Amino acid sequence: MNYQDILNEKDENIVRIDRFIEFLKDTFGDLDQYNNEYGQLIALLEKEKRLYFELNKGDFNKILKEVKSVRQQIIFKILVIKNKILNAFKEDKFDDKILKTKISQKYLDKILDSKIDVIKKELVGSEYFAYYLSDLQYKKADEIARIKGFANFLEKTFSNCECKDSRQSKILNLLIKEKKNRIEDIDVNNIKDDIKKEVMELKKEISASLSKESIEDKFKKAKISDEYISNKKEELFNKELFNIKKELLSNKYFEYYLANFYEQKSIKDYLNSILKFYPLILSGISLVSVICYFAYFGIFIGYFPVLSGSDIFYVGALLFFVVAIFTIFFILPIMLYPGHIRYPLRYKNGEYFSLFLLSLSFPLALLTTFIINIAFYIDAKDILFTFMVFLALSYLLSCITIWIKGKILERVFALCMIMWLAYIFILIFLSNFQTNLISILVVNLFFIYITYIFFCLGVLCFCEGIYKDGTHKEISFILMFLCPIVIFFYLADDIAKKFEITNMEYEYLSIEKSALGALPKGICEKTEKDSIRTYYDANDISNVVMLYNIKALQLLVNFII
Repeated sequence: MNYQDILNEKDENIVRIDRFIEFLKDTFGDLDQYNNEYGQLIALLEKEKRLYFELNKGDFNKILKEVKSVRQQIIFKILVIKNKILNAFKEDKFDDKILKTKISQKYLDKILDSKIDVIKKELVGSEYFAYYLSDLQYKKADEIARIKGFANFLEKTFSNCECKDSRQSKILNLLIKEKKNRIEDIDVNNIKDDIKKEVMELKKEISASLSKESIEDKFKKAKISDEYISNKKEELFNKELFNIKKELLSNKYFEYYLANFYEQKSIKDYLNSILKFYPLILSGISLVSVICYFAYFGIFIGYFPVLSGSDIFYVGALLFFVVAIFTIFFILPIMLYPGHIRYPLRYKNGEYFSLFLLSLSFPLALLTTFIINIAFYIDAKDILFTFMVFLALSYLLSCITIWIKGKILERVFALCMIMWLAYIFILIFLSNFQTNLISILVVNLFFIYITYIFFCLGVLCFCEGIYKDGTHKEISFILMFLCPIVIFFYLADDIAKKFEITNMEYEYLSIEKSALGALPKGICEKTEKDSIRTYYDANDISNVVMLYNIKALQLLVNFII
């Protein structure tokens, strides 16, 4: 922004700061304490406001630099406050939440005031009031229990029960008489009529007192006890906990500073930040690539080929990046899912859903391709393609859960199982009932089912509560380490074959009999079929020897029959 633009926004920024300070004073208490984060934030806001007043009075560039510095301090303080509020709301007790968040009584009074109609309806519509305004009759024991309950309700709800001239005190005295008469089986109709008159007048007083004035004056005039007010504050606070938490953490003032801080950073700033860690990132990639190389050849091949350093890095890096891409697609729904609650509130035009659907476009395209081609042919041995197809199905169901709420989520999970079973039966049917293919297919698909459905869709469907307290971050962090390991052991061999960086699997190789003497001693003549050891089959008539179970890192196409 240029000089004139900043000056034009000066007044607007000053008004915004004043409103922010007013919000903090209305919401939080103990602002004068030196260790109070909210008081420290107000001090920083006052400093920013003072700098805006001095913009056209001194060195503009110097003052603007100070403004940016103060803003960074404000942002840091806001992040500290948000983290503190998050931790405080994890407490079980109401008093601990209030104590740690330092929410003011003024803010709690505002919650009460917003629900004053509900409170008035609850008081005026009390079951005890309703009884005396009706002609209902109960058994003697029930009547006595009701009298005790009514007396207890009055004593806990109203503060003037001990005042002799108060209406509440008159009702309590009448209740004592009614109880005595009922025990002695004396007529109580006259007493009930007197209680009915007092109840009607008390209801009018409550309605009139809770209609005007401030929240304190309302309760004071209605003679509501401190115990009732305290209990009602706790009840409403717990009931409105999610909305209160959202208001405190995502209010427009916090969001303004955080959003503008990130918007002010240019692409160049982000690149410079990344370049600072360039040597560390490169070293990490190199290390992981070497680990992938030795893990693959050590586990899947059983020996290590002699390659140059650059070739080792190339093979390992290729395995690592392909596994990383699969990992991203695995954890993307879990990482994006929390936004379906938070972001639509801020982006009314649906930008977030566009982003979410864009992330699904690749696997959904694979799903469409699969549906088109499934009627013709499918290669059941192609586990990599099978993996991608099933991943697409899982993404589709993940997308459905964004819009479907309630008990129907369980039906979505059940639908996933049905689709999985149907998918297996279709592949079995199209694989011409070959026993080996069926067993391989079922085992692999079952493994995919366990690793993806229970980890991802299970979380989305049945553990939605974890997104409210931020637990999904820990789950995403765990999956970032767990998924690459699982995917590497499951898909590394297929990935290597696709990119032709591993040993070629040949049905057999043919060589002349005269070359048998050059073969290693471990290769013996066929005695019986062996699927593990390398052996040769010499035909007495032909001059050709066939080698089976060959592993080689070279392209021996010339020898293949």
